[in-house]
Amino acid sequence: MVETSAEAEAGWVQTILDKGIRGGIIGDQTCTPGYYNNEGKPREHFEQMVSYGDGPIPFFNPARQMARHTVTSPV
Repeated sequence: MVETSAEAEAGWVQTILDKGIRGGIIGDQTCTPGYYNNEGKPREHFEQMVSYGDGPIPFFNPARQMARHTVTSPV
C-alpha cells in the first residue's frame, strides 16, 4: 500500500501528462465506436491514457527508490 499526499499525486499526474506519448493508443474517439473507446463517448481522464515517454527504467525508478526506503513490519 502506498500513502501519498494530494500534492504528490498531482505532481505524478502532471509528470505523466508532460512525458506522455499518445502514439498508438486504443480508444480514441475518432475510432469506430466500440468497447475500447466507450462506444465513442469521451472517458474521464482520457488524457492520462498515454505511454510514459522516458521508457520503463525511469518509470519504475521511483517505486524502486521508495521500496528501498520503506520500513515494513511483519503482520
